[in-house]
Amino acid sequence: MEKKIITGCFSMIPLEIWADQSLTLRELKVLGVLIAFANPSNGYKAWPSATQLCLYTGIKGTQNISTITGLLMDKQYIVKSAGQIGTRCQYELANKARINTQNEALPNESIPLSHTRGDPSLTRDLNNTNNNTNNNKIKHKLLIKDIAKAWNFHFESTPVPKVDVDRVLRGKRGASLSARINEDKALNDRLVWEAMIIHLRENEFYLGKNDRGWKVTFDYICNQNKLDKLLDHVQQTT
Repeated sequence: MEKKIITGCFSMIPLEIWADQSLTLRELKVLGVLIAFANPSNGYKAWPSATQLCLYTGIKGTQNISTITGLLMDKQYIVKSAGQIGTRCQYELANKARINTQNEALPNESIPLSHTRGDPSLTRDLNNTNNNTNNNKIKHKLLIKDIAKAWNFHFESTPVPKVDVDRVLRGKRGASLSARINEDKALNDRLVWEAMIIHLRENEFYLGKNDRGWKVTFDYICNQNKLDKLLDHVQQTT
């Protein structure tokens, strides 16, 4: 029997969490759902199953949920332990993930430009933009910036070369990615890019374990043919 999402529920995520650039979109999704499940009256604890977390986040695979909650533990947003409800894990929100019920609304004159992620050039461009062409250009810059950051994050503890985010934005690789994003709507989704990067990260061949010792570089996903094959693979497996 297909499980259905309970409607009418919501999650209040503190602005400090949205501002944390170390969090990936998938981690934000899982953390947001855990915040919705957690009850302040029992010490901000919750016992959602991995299947429930898949359902409410749209993330496929309970193993992915396990990996993501482990990363949230490493970043000190949650404490994960053996639970009391069957074999389910118990999740407890750390202090910085707990909702301040005394929170005051932002003043009306203050418009947080969280989507610019603190980049002055992007903020300036956004403030001076009044047409769809420039809007798309800025969206592409923001997406490419996130792609480069996701690359560095997922390959952090591997021999795969990291990238200079600003150089990617200003150089040929940024222009190549922007062109592909403009051509294919599927590539406008950050989750699709992260899924492709994770696929590369989880395949030891791309980490240098091959007869040539070859390692994948950021240029790989900037190559149209290789990117198309990678996108096809991800779309077929998700």
